[in-house]
Amino acid sequence: MKLHEFAGASSPQRVRFYLAEKGLDIPSEPVDLPSGEHRGPEFRAKNPMGRVPVLELNDGRCVSETLAIMEYLEELFPEPALIGETPWERAQTRSLDRVVELEILVRVMRVFQNTNPAFAARIRQSAEAAEVARANLTEPLTVLDRMAQTGPFLAGHRVTIADCTMLAAANLAERAGVVLLDGHPNLARWYQGFSARHGG
Repeated sequence: MKLHEFAGASSPQRVRFYLAEKGLDIPSEPVDLPSGEHRGPEFRAKNPMGRVPVLELNDGRCVSETLAIMEYLEELFPEPALIGETPWERAQTRSLDRVVELEILVRVMRVFQNTNPAFAARIRQSAEAAEVARANLTEPLTVLDRMAQTGPFLAGHRVTIADCTMLAAANLAERAGVVLLDGHPNLARWYQGFSARHGG
């Protein structure tokens, strides 16, 4: 297997953090996003949506979309369980991961895309859209901070895919100039511990 990815992009980061927690070593195949390689026919044959990451299997079949990749690998390598060991744990983990992805990571990405000069030629940037996204981070961060008070990880005492997603969001927030941790002591404690596990 190999993982087609672009270094520094949030979605591949989520998978890389996941792989590190699982102790899996899957080779990387870089995709040159700035040059538009992901929009070319060769890459679109692997993922018609033209997005990274893509997990290419040994027989040439490909799995796209971050969550699908992690769930596929979870079925192949169930230990340690990063989605959960029981139906209840899996439901709670998926719910938590969706909150982190849709309420935090997506909004941080919206700020980044609307303020970073690298996107100026690709999208119509909007300062207003960036500010709305910043403002809408307050509630989910407050909720997540409250949830994070029960243990060292977002789900309490077990690492989950939600931790991987949140660390990718925190890394992107730093690049986008978005403050996530101020006023959220439990998240700040979580970040200090979990980022250290990944060389931060």
